[in-house]
Amino acid sequence: MIISRSKPQHTTRAINALNGFSAIECLITLAIISTLMLTGFPRLTNVIIAKRTEVASTRIFESVYEARGYAVNAGAVVILCPGSPQTGCVSQIDWSIGWFSFVDVNRNSKFDSAETVLSHQSPIKHLTVRWRTPFWVRFKPFGDLWPNGHFAVCDENAVYGIAVVLHRTGRARISSDSPNGQKLRCE
Repeated sequence: MIISRSKPQHTTRAINALNGFSAIECLITLAIISTLMLTGFPRLTNVIIAKRTEVASTRIFESVYEARGYAVNAGAVVILCPGSPQTGCVSQIDWSIGWFSFVDVNRNSKFDSAETVLSHQSPIKHLTVRWRTPFWVRFKPFGDLWPNGHFAVCDENAVYGIAVVLHRTGRARISSDSPNGQKLRCE
């Protein structure tokens, strides 16, 4: 009697099944991954833009409170304006170039080299930060400011916007609306 030592068929099929993906399985997997990426990526981008806008508005808010606090505590006039200590105050409504605050000893609303710089914020990329004219904010020794208004912090596509509203008393607040309660216009 001759005994055959052939492999059982079920073992051969099991081994072939472990060799890898078929072309159809690969295409289906790639289609699912592509769909997930396309639906999830825009949402992630929107979250990043919204967070960037929020951080920039917080930086302005903190600069306002720091300038007001120094004006009250030192009994001095403090100016917050766009620009840098190297260039001085710049006459433009877009503060995304950066801003700084200083003690305005001679009360001329211009930065002179002998005046003390309190803080300096670096430029903000991919956002606009708009203020009105005059291009600076003056904090007086009692904490009140002139002029009142709001900063509009918006992404470069004008989709997301946050307002930093300044009241004449020197108080600031962050809002998604403009001071009149309307939706903030990013232009």
